[in-house]
Amino acid sequence: MSESASCYEFYIDVEGNFRRYFVGPVYSAEGVLRQISIRSEMTDSLDVRKIGINIDRHLFQPSAVPTQETLSRIAIAQAGQNHLFEGDASHAGETLDFAVEPWEGDLTLVNASFHDEIFIDLDLE
Repeated sequence: MSESASCYEFYIDVEGNFRRYFVGPVYSAEGVLRQISIRSEMTDSLDVRKIGINIDRHLFQPSAVPTQETLSRIAIAQAGQNHLFEGDASHAGETLDFAVEPWEGDLTLVNASFHDEIFIDLDLE
């Protein structure tokens, strides 16, 4: 897990209800960004939903990469376009599409230690 990993909180309308989600990067043991992961908040009536959007190492150039916030916004937009927020299932196997316009909603940066608590179990690769 990267020391500089950022986790963001956001709310999005899912099937007529606003749900709280967290989005952040997942790194390999070597510190290479592998995935942008999205995780819903667990509630009394809803289970946690997890969405893993992989980073294609051949397309991803760390020296020219957008910020973690921009990558997170692209992942949120792509998940919305592909209807991954809908239904009850978790999703994995998507590859981040850098051509997707970043989501423009509100993101709130949360404590870095919170990132590890949220995403430690989110490796969906």
